[in-house]
Formats: sequence, structure tokens, C-alpha cells
Amino acid sequence: FLVVPLFAGVVLALGFDLGAQLTRVPELSRSLEQSEAGRHEGEMQLQLAGRLGGLGTWTWGCRDGGVYCSGAALALLDLPPCEPLDRAKLAASISPEHRASILQGYEAAKTRSGEFQNEFCVRLRNGGERWLSAVGHLERDAAGEPLAVQGVLIDITHRREADQRKVNPDLQ
Repeated sequence: FLVVPLFAGVVLALGFDLGAQLTRVPELSRSLEQSEAGRHEGEMQLQLAGRLGGLGTWTWGCRDGGVYCSGAALALLDLPPCEPLDRAKLAASISPEHRASILQGYEAAKTRSGEFQNEFCVRLRNGGERWLSAVGHLERDAAGEPLAVQGVLIDITHRREADQRKVNPDLQ
């Protein structure tokens, strides 16, 4: 007889708290839906800005060494979108004189600064060339270990050509 009233009080208190939490479920659900919609809208705006600005996104995994590029980045690198990308294919698309500096920049971002920036030339399949600027930042996990270097590719061919014309006006 002494235990039942105490136990009943605990059950009533827990029941009241649970009931209060259950009344918040619809509110939390609406908040989550709005947050997801906002995130999706932000992603769509970022993709549109990238497409209009000629930007391509890339990720270089620190643990597996995998390279992942958006469709726009593959187009800038003149790589086919339907084939899997690996470091060898990426390296083959970059001019040999720039490959070492790309790897050095990646290693420096991974181990020291966390920032990646490099300009390099890509040999196009039609025999031409395209100059790109890769800018990225190191992402770390909760323990502070490197996860990936992520960034954007920007076509800077026109700027490089303009710089060459300034240096050597006879190229016009």
C-alpha cells in the first residue's frame, strides 16, 4: 500500500511529460520540413550560380584518395561524365608540368594550411588547352582528422591569355 501511491505519482509525472512532448511533434515536423526545404533551395541556388559562373565543384578524399567531380567540373577538365574518375585519369588530363604542383598543394592542404589553391593547364581532347584555377579547403572530422579537400574549379583561360598579351603584345 505504501509503494503503489509513490509509483502512481511517478507514472503520472512521466505521462504528463510524455504528453507535453507529443503535442510538440507536429510543430517539430513542420520545422524540419521548412529546414529541409530551405537547404534544398540553397543547394539549387548554389548549383545555378555555379552553372552560370562556369564553376565546377570537386572533392579529393584524404582517406581513400578518391576524386569526385560535378558534371561542370568534368566538363572543365574535358573528361567524359559517364566514366568513373580516379587519380590516374585526373592526372592524365593535367599538363605534365603542373601535375607535381597539384599533388604538392593537396599534401600541403592536408598536413599544414588546410587551404588549396593552384592554377594549371588542361590539355583538351581537341588539341587545345584550358587554364583552370582550383581553390579548396580541408574538411576535418569531429576528431580533427582530415576527411577531404573540397573546392571549386574556375576557367581562367581568358585571363591567362590577356596576361600573355600584356607581356607580349605581338601575340594579338
